[in-house]
Amino acid sequence: VLHMTSWRNFVTSRLMGTDTFQVAPEANFPKATNWADAINTFRKSQENLMSAVAAFPDTRLGELVPAASHKYTFYTLVHGILQHDIYHLGQIQLIRKSNM
Repeated sequence: VLHMTSWRNFVTSRLMGTDTFQVAPEANFPKATNWADAINTFRKSQENLMSAVAAFPDTRLGELVPAASHKYTFYTLVHGILQHDIYHLGQIQLIRKSNM
């Protein structure tokens, strides 16, 4: 969940025009913390991401994301975070199922 939050923060930052934000290695795969705190942080990242997407002009979706290590558009960036979340949510469900 914290890994997902880190990448949501990356996407939110890029949508808001911060071209220098990077996900640090310790944020990419952070150590486990309190579950309730992780969920609260994730929920806040959802609010921030939704606000950034709502404020981002549709006309810019085809533009390349500046300072990206690879060439991709803002459209791909937004779809990428959705796919990233779906992938990890599937993992979380498998873990939950195996612990029941």
